[in-house]
Amino acid sequence: MRIVTALLVCLSVVACPGAQVKEGGVASGKIDVVLRRIDVVKASWNSMDLKIIVAVENGTGSDVDISADANIALVGAAAEEPAEGVEADDGAAVADAPAGLDGKRHQGAGRGTAVANAVSELPIFVTLPLPEDPETLEQVLGWNKARVHVAGTIKAGLIERTVGGERDIPTPKLPKFKLKSAQVAKVDDGAAGEAFVTLLLENQNQFEIVVDNVSWRVLIADKELRAKEDGGTSIPPSSVEEYNISIPMDESGFPGKGELRGLLKKPSVSYRVDASFTAHGLRGGEMFSGDMQFPR
Repeated sequence: MRIVTALLVCLSVVACPGAQVKEGGVASGKIDVVLRRIDVVKASWNSMDLKIIVAVENGTGSDVDISADANIALVGAAAEEPAEGVEADDGAAVADAPAGLDGKRHQGAGRGTAVANAVSELPIFVTLPLPEDPETLEQVLGWNKARVHVAGTIKAGLIERTVGGERDIPTPKLPKFKLKSAQVAKVDDGAAGEAFVTLLLENQNQFEIVVDNVSWRVLIADKELRAKEDGGTSIPPSSVEEYNISIPMDESGFPGKGELRGLLKKPSVSYRVDASFTAHGLRGGEMFSGDMQFPR
């Protein structure tokens, strides 16, 4: 089965922006179909709305009405990306398939018209539920991409064709903490100090996420000086939530004789930040550590 590069026509009912006609069409006298790709239309922690794209080569001289029924199943984690210069293999074995995957197939459909002497794209819309089991869901969200299997039937007039194969799709991502800055300064004419930490909680998804709670603790010179649990928040698509934390460094945190004075005389002080979150019943977090330099 072959794909001929020619005219690409959108088959949805709504007009397809950017569709272009090239001179010279496909005149093979037959109709062929092939699975092209799968696009993620939208997603959440519960499901993914997918658009299966099938290329329909209509080599006849007449437009043909087309209907499609397809089903899809989540197979496992996609294999790692091939090394540079190595061709990707969509048929490669999956890298991981947790026991919690139920293997259920989920139905979708599409309708359109295959333009005469052209290659058209037929979209088939299907919703793929994500695992309800929290442990299995956490594994799926941890994948870079998921492998899905597609099987379908395309009817073009009186002709019926089957289409199928495996493709990789990006998965929703849990939020991720990043450390924007960690700084320290002397205050009260050098009698005390204050540290300033800025954390970012990043939503890498193209959909809004709800974080149930956020917490962090800050250690300076191995002493825990600040611990806090914050409430829930919503983070817009491809955005970050910023948390600015100030931590006084005084004798209440360093009560030993001469302990604070000795610390403030050093050129730098060590820090550690433990940040965590809970989202959709799943927990994640990051630890950051290093040294903060006192301004001279």
